[in-house]
Amino acid sequence: MGTFRKQLEKSRVNAGEIIRGKVNNRDVGFFIKEARIRLDHTLDEVANGICAPSYLSKIEAGLVPIKSVIASENSIFSQLIDRLQITIPEVMGCCRWVDTLKGSLIRNDVAIVKNDVASKFACEHQRNLNGFFGAVLDAKCQVATDLKKNLDKLEEYLLVEEAQVYYLFVGIYFEQMMEAVIAFEYYKLSLELASYMQKPDPYLLQRMAKHSFKIGKVYSGFSYLDEALDLFEKLYASKWLVECQLIWCKEKLGASDARGVGLMLERIGSKLDYEDPFLQYAQFLNVKALFYKQAGEFDLAEMYYLQSLNEAKGYFSEDSVVELAEMYLFKREITKMKKHLEWAAGCDLSLSVRNKIKYYRFKSAEPAENSNLEFEKFLQKEAINQAVSEADMQYLDVYGKSLISAYSQRRKLSLAMKTYEMLEGYKCEFSH
Repeated sequence: MGTFRKQLEKSRVNAGEIIRGKVNNRDVGFFIKEARIRLDHTLDEVANGICAPSYLSKIEAGLVPIKSVIASENSIFSQLIDRLQITIPEVMGCCRWVDTLKGSLIRNDVAIVKNDVASKFACEHQRNLNGFFGAVLDAKCQVATDLKKNLDKLEEYLLVEEAQVYYLFVGIYFEQMMEAVIAFEYYKLSLELASYMQKPDPYLLQRMAKHSFKIGKVYSGFSYLDEALDLFEKLYASKWLVECQLIWCKEKLGASDARGVGLMLERIGSKLDYEDPFLQYAQFLNVKALFYKQAGEFDLAEMYYLQSLNEAKGYFSEDSVVELAEMYLFKREITKMKKHLEWAAGCDLSLSVRNKIKYYRFKSAEPAENSNLEFEKFLQKEAINQAVSEADMQYLDVYGKSLISAYSQRRKLSLAMKTYEMLEGYKCEFSH
């Protein structure tokens, strides 16, 4: 964790420099300097016969207005890029690939990210960036880790647009590495740069909304989500628009506020009944089930939960796996619950969901079958740690209260108090 914190502080300094405007005047200079270093040339070697080495150093540092460098057909700039084997379109359009990448994310066309678009550029950091983005989208954590090590060394060469997207993807990377708190810090860095450029990023805002809801910052979550919804609607980004609408419905229900949810679900249903190109129907059924569950109509809720788990297309909602178990426990329908948990045990589920299913298996066991010590060990060593790593406040609270109750039943009051203090400490860390 300490190493990650140092990386964050370094990134925050770099972001601060970008925001203070130092990088905007150095974009072309950065590009020239990176090409010179890549070719292993000194200032003297590149400047020889073109300009003084000190003048080239000023160009690289962004201290010379680019208009004065591009003064004629045989300008200093033209001679420099010829010597460095790069072209004017590469230099002047060096961030267009970032706009292309953002557009592909909005359209959910990630193939363009994985096709090594950055290989068209001379800069090593751009090739590494593109590879890193592709590895993160494919959840290839080891490949992403190796590329990130290279990028840590090249971070000073990132242009403002590149840095904004890089911090976004570093956030996604840390989420995949189960470091949700660090992920959110990088999202905030990305947001700072997006705000500075006055280029709001709906993909980033949606990620920040989901994280805010997870750690209990409901007001912030809806603020980010409303902005993302507005932007996705303007961009006609149907996949992300539906996803944000489903998040909105789910979080409204989670806050015990069903106003507007029924109408929104009708609108989403009319879209997905017509076509479901992004496989969102199972999640829609999950939210519909939650809507009826909150209304106390448990039979309808069960029907929609089961539909969301038996989609003929071969995909289902992981949320339904957990929420149906939770509902069966609440209604004390233990036979149905055990059958459901047995089915879930044969599914390919995320670690977080597997831990929740294991928790409900303990809760559904008969006293003679259950070992309190095993349950305590599971909560201590697996469940709570997983909830902390994902910043999952809801289940951190569920697991924590269960552990405190287990300790109290065995008269281990000091352990119960330590657990309570530990939970309060985590909640305080997440809230900041």
